[in-house]
Amino acid sequence: MKIFPTFAKKDVVFLNMEHSTCFHHRFIVFTVLAFTFFVVCSHNETSSVERAIAKAATETIVGSKRDLKSEDVVVTFKSITQIDSSTVSDEIERRRDIFQLKMERQSILESRYTEKKMKTNARRQHVRMEQSAKIIAGLDSIAFILDPRRNEILHRTYLIEGQAETPKEIISLDGFFVVLTSDEEVVAFTKDKKSLYRGTGRLIPGYMEMLSRMDEELMAAEKADSLQRERRKKQPYYYWEDEVW
Repeated sequence: MKIFPTFAKKDVVFLNMEHSTCFHHRFIVFTVLAFTFFVVCSHNETSSVERAIAKAATETIVGSKRDLKSEDVVVTFKSITQIDSSTVSDEIERRRDIFQLKMERQSILESRYTEKKMKTNARRQHVRMEQSAKIIAGLDSIAFILDPRRNEILHRTYLIEGQAETPKEIISLDGFFVVLTSDEEVVAFTKDKKSLYRGTGRLIPGYMEMLSRMDEELMAAEKADSLQRERRKKQPYYYWEDEVW
């Protein structure tokens, strides 16, 4: 004959409470571990950005001091604040605006030289204006090809506060702007906000290759124009009396 244990009603309630308490303890432990993992990951990401910026600051300082080595510089930060980010689309639009402005200036110069009958200079500006137009068209083609990646982040801009300590002095880093790619490559480290994005065009896939081709075409066109002018110089004066050399 098997004898089964008997429980009073209050014992059953106690067991249920014990089971519930155990469950809650497990839930709390799991939540704490998850939060800790998130904090650690966030800290590692921040530290990674700090290391990249600290390296750029060190290289900048060492580059300006002849008797200084990297190991002599200790960089610390009070704050690193992200103030901007640029996508593929943003950067293409930025380059397009630059060359659109160049075209407008080249057009003004062409008109000015034409009025002064400086045909050589006017022709040179016209060639460069055509080149700018080709680059804008090339950017449109790149934008079409990269449309699936248009919202991909190319780089982020940070404003930093901190200092670099050397054996001889303490250098303030307050007010420096840093442009950092998604691969944590520093593209710009400067206090001049206007010059931040001068070198960011190279991050656009295919952009530098296009510029290289365009430069070769421009050089070839200017060389051909120069040879033509040399030939014209050897001709009788009345063939080119309206030119100003």
